[in-house]
Amino acid sequence: MALLAGFDLLLARLSGQDDVLVGTPVAGRGHADLEGLIGCFLNTLVLRAGLSGNPTFRELLSRVRDAAVGAYAHQDVPFEKLLAELKVRRDLSHTPLFQVFFNLGNFPDLGMRLPGGLAVEPLAGAEADSKFDLTVYAAEVPEGIFLDLVYNADLFDAPRMEEMLRQYAGLLAQAVALPEAPLDRFSLLTPEAAALLPEPTAPLSDEWVGSVPALFAREARRHPERPALEDDDGAWTYGELAAAVRGLAAELKAAGVERGDRVAIWAHRSAPLSLAVLGVLEAGAAFVMLDPAYPAARVVDMLDLARPRAWVAVAAAGPVPAEVEAFLDANGVACVALPEGRQGRQGQQGQQGRQGRAEDRGVESGFGPDDLAYVAFTSGSTGRPKGILGRHGPLTHFLPWMRERFSFGESDRFSVLSGLAHDPLHRDLFTPLCLGGTACFPSPGEIGTPGRLAAWMARRGITVANLTPALGQVLTEPPGGGAALATIPSLRWAMLVGDVLTRLDAERLRRAAPGAGVVNLYGSTETQRAVSFH
Repeated sequence: MALLAGFDLLLARLSGQDDVLVGTPVAGRGHADLEGLIGCFLNTLVLRAGLSGNPTFRELLSRVRDAAVGAYAHQDVPFEKLLAELKVRRDLSHTPLFQVFFNLGNFPDLGMRLPGGLAVEPLAGAEADSKFDLTVYAAEVPEGIFLDLVYNADLFDAPRMEEMLRQYAGLLAQAVALPEAPLDRFSLLTPEAAALLPEPTAPLSDEWVGSVPALFAREARRHPERPALEDDDGAWTYGELAAAVRGLAAELKAAGVERGDRVAIWAHRSAPLSLAVLGVLEAGAAFVMLDPAYPAARVVDMLDLARPRAWVAVAAAGPVPAEVEAFLDANGVACVALPEGRQGRQGQQGQQGRQGRAEDRGVESGFGPDDLAYVAFTSGSTGRPKGILGRHGPLTHFLPWMRERFSFGESDRFSVLSGLAHDPLHRDLFTPLCLGGTACFPSPGEIGTPGRLAAWMARRGITVANLTPALGQVLTEPPGGGAALATIPSLRWAMLVGDVLTRLDAERLRRAAPGAGVVNLYGSTETQRAVSFH
């Protein structure tokens, strides 16, 4: 009964159910006249355990005892008769009423010694196919209690079942030590699992490392001539980008943008995209990223939710739909044009005097971790997409971890591949610019064409790539369906997020980039960046 109570607790915790049914055999020799007869009198009992109300283990043991004694009192009722009376619906995929069997063997020691010092002991044969999903055999041996687990290999694998036995033994040990403890105090964490899992009670760092504009400005002061951005139009140094950022921030302030306002950005994947985002943050505002590939109605809906004070448009991103233009006009949204590429950089460099005056007018540069930094939108899988208010703190909180865990630094070259309107883009843009690296932008044709993306990454010397599994498949697909694929010898890390990553995906990435580590990240728009990795 004690062993069954522990097993019921294990099943309840693993299944999330507080009503547990377990089958167990009974010898069927309750009458003295049957004890010496040869034959199989076995019957099956179904023992039901209720674990509701968070009882103590001692209370659970009392419930299990009552159920067992009641079942033993009616053990002569054939199991088949019970099924017939209950009219149980039958299913060939599993046994009725229970799918887990518990068998306590109380056989005497079957070993013997023969004349001449020959010792004889039973030899277990190969186990037959599993009759149930799970069967636990328990027996007392001189060393303690021996547990054996037989399982349906179509449902479970050996490592999981070995861990389940360890969890069972751990629960029994806790029950002996703390019989009066409520069941929610009992832990399934084994020493083997604890060695692999993070410590959930360990304090997490809440250190504020600074805002994106502050960290970028630090890197610009340290090495103004180092390349910050690269696209098809050329390269921007940190010094050039910093000057352009200050100029755009001044333009936004002159257009009436104040600290905490939202500014929408209409841009394509190119170097000016970084300028637009950094300029909005430097002005003390929060950016709202829009994707020109989205339907106009979706863009208008996002604008209606975000209510921006101003709008920054990159000319090369394409024409603005009439519906969007109408919304901007109707709501008095100030429009600030941002020229593209080298033209934008040269134009901003020609405004050095105006930039100095902008700094005098109080362009924002200091933020706290709880200040608003951006508005991002969920995928809308439950209906209308929701706008998530993102703070400055999470934008940079993960940077020390990435620098230390993956050795990110000034020599790294990051590919900017993430979708424009999704928060993974923040890692693409801010990680290199806050750590002194280089952000590289491919052309649209290079992103979506098998073979071309890998060739571009190899040509640019990309060392870090943030990908979705789908984009990883494009990266590892040979051009034209052929067998030859360009390898990427420079790639150190492939960071994947946004969907299920399969073993095949990881193996294909390793073949395409033999020197790269493949990292499976998980995060969400609400939690920002990444909250777990493997």
